[in-house]
Amino acid sequence: MDNINRAKGNGTVNRMTVWRWFSKFRNNQMDIADKKRSGRPREVDRVAVVNAIEVHPSMTTRIMIEEMRESLTEFFDSKDREWYRRGIHKLEEQWQKVIESGGEYFDY
Repeated sequence: MDNINRAKGNGTVNRMTVWRWFSKFRNNQMDIADKKRSGRPREVDRVAVVNAIEVHPSMTTRIMIEEMRESLTEFFDSKDREWYRRGIHKLEEQWQKVIESGGEYFDY
């Protein structure tokens, strides 16, 4: 970790990232790039945020948060009971895999 941060700049990787990579390498998974996943993005779409601010420069953070909250509420309200049921069952299966693997990292 220290070597990577020295070579690429302080804060490039953190301890959790290195542990996750090590676990993947030990399991012969050599790709360190994050795979596409459903759900909340791991990073903020900075371009979308900047565009929203440029379109509405007077918009306050509070207004933006409220609009995002409304969008999320609309998204989750649009899902049927089966969508939630599948998600809950997936969580149980994933939890069991983590226990069986001794907490090792793996892709779902």
